[in-house]
Amino acid sequence: MKNAALIIGGLAVIILLVASCSDDSPGESSNLNPELLRITPAEGASSVPTETSIHMAFNMPMDTQSVRMYSYFSGGEPMHEWMDSLDHYGGMGHMNMNRMDHMIVWIDSIEWGGKFHWNKNLDSCEFMPDSALHYGTDYMIMFNENGIMGHNRMGMHMGHDDAGYHYYHFHTEDRPAAGSGF
Repeated sequence: MKNAALIIGGLAVIILLVASCSDDSPGESSNLNPELLRITPAEGASSVPTETSIHMAFNMPMDTQSVRMYSYFSGGEPMHEWMDSLDHYGGMGHMNMNRMDHMIVWIDSIEWGGKFHWNKNLDSCEFMPDSALHYGTDYMIMFNENGIMGHNRMGMHMGHDDAGYHYYHFHTEDRPAAGSGF
């Protein structure tokens, strides 16, 4: 009887160990910070088609509203003016609070509209701009990681020393030559 209890107890421990190692488990701790694993177009990409969308993949389900509210997409001359002003004031981390508030209001005013479409796991999304991008134009995607949260309510940290703001830039394709059939 004592041996049977030991065998049953041992089997229970083995079953628990096997179940905890199963591939069906989410494999994430609620203590993890969300991270951006991949973004396309990638930083520095060139000749990006004007009919493109932006794809983002995260390491966990995200709070979709915070991603929408604290991600910015802009391009062209207004974006360059904003970036020049940002450089002039020493970057987001070096500005006094009044100047930073002004910069956020400004980026809001030049942001391109669009819609986010999320996968069912809420760990990747596509941002579709409301209109085609312009030919031969620089674009920027900016994340305010101070506001972006995972579904676990942990804040995003991208591992950069930039006061919680991180930027990705890309350049669209040139306009097709006249008579090229486009």
